[in-house]
Amino acid sequence: MSASDPAPDPATRAAKTFSACVLAAKAAIDGARVGRYEPPRRIKRAAQSMVGQDEPSARVLAALAASSESPDVAHLATASAVLAVATCRALGAERDALVGVATASLLYDAGRAAIQGPDPTRALGDDELDHVPAATVVASTAMGRLQPGSRLRTAILYEAWALRRAHRLGPPYGASRPPSILARVVALARAFVEVRASRAGSAPSIVDTLRLFADHASDGAERALVAHLASIAST
Repeated sequence: MSASDPAPDPATRAAKTFSACVLAAKAAIDGARVGRYEPPRRIKRAAQSMVGQDEPSARVLAALAASSESPDVAHLATASAVLAVATCRALGAERDALVGVATASLLYDAGRAAIQGPDPTRALGDDELDHVPAATVVASTAMGRLQPGSRLRTAILYEAWALRRAHRLGPPYGASRPPSILARVVALARAFVEVRASRAGSAPSIVDTLRLFADHASDGAERALVAHLASIAST
């Protein structure tokens, strides 16, 4: 783009960012399926781009994410990343934490894909799903080694998946300490987009989905997070 060309409008910037994140998530997930754990540079760039959006573009991104009904795994990862970042920003999280939340959300499916293997249509049973929190830690660590950003991302991913499997595995850390707010936001955002994508063509409305989560919130903190998500997804 030359200096005389107009800057892309917010909708164009948001659409390009969303697409880049989908492609980055897909590449990472496809790699995990065959045991290829490359450093997530592309994921990090996509996450930084998402976090760095100006306010008009960020609003469009949030609208795209909230309205998405695609069951594609990379789309789910991207939509949940956008909503998780927006929610954590509303809670006052700093940039490094926002990038960590975005990368964790985009890599959410890496451990599950590693267990699933090359066939993305193979459904996992409960016993296999119980291994996903640990498999996700292995995948995230293999990608990022023990760099500070990797440690944050891995902790968020483990806790988000442990929350998801708590009905079978018990609370994360045996209830010795609570999961982080960042992980709870990632888990909530992912659950929201999965419910929205669960019935193609007849997805529950955004309002009905948010009401469902509010009605089933486990505590006051979760109800507050749902309220923050509602303020973002309903605009």
